[in-house]
Amino acid sequence: MKLIKNWGIFLFLLVSTVSIAQPQPQRKEKIKALKIGFITEQLQLTAKESEKFWPIYNKFEADRKALGKRAPRSKVDSMNDQELAKLLDDLLNRQEQQLQLKRQLIQDLKGVLPLRKIVKLEFVEKMFKRELLQRLREGRRGKDKGRAGRNRRPPMSPPPPPSPMSDDY
Repeated sequence: MKLIKNWGIFLFLLVSTVSIAQPQPQRKEKIKALKIGFITEQLQLTAKESEKFWPIYNKFEADRKALGKRAPRSKVDSMNDQELAKLLDDLLNRQEQQLQLKRQLIQDLKGVLPLRKIVKLEFVEKMFKRELLQRLREGRRGKDKGRAGRNRRPPMSPPPPPSPMSDDY
């Protein structure tokens, strides 16, 4: 019954598509909802697992976002050697912090999810990002050609889950 409920929520989220013309906060919320549905479905999270997983994962995402963004490429060309050395140190420190956050996420999830689902999470995140970027590119391409609504792909749908006997993950 819980799986049917999760499936229903997932399908509802898939029906809503990401629109380039939406205001930024609204678009971010839609993307977040799509990501929740995608990860929940791909990992086949039970209601009990979801209840424990999402607070941990949301904290990880917030901490990762708090680390900040990279320096714009345009500024790199105008930096002197001292500034570039500092930027390089900052980038390495940020990568170390991100790795530490990832280690902490895995440690926290070990008590919540089976190891197979924890490992699979890495692949599922990449699948989601790839699909989302592809859709955004296609939306922009269509808009550039004056055909924003035409030739669009259907709403994001995940590939069928691997069979329990496969070694895909």
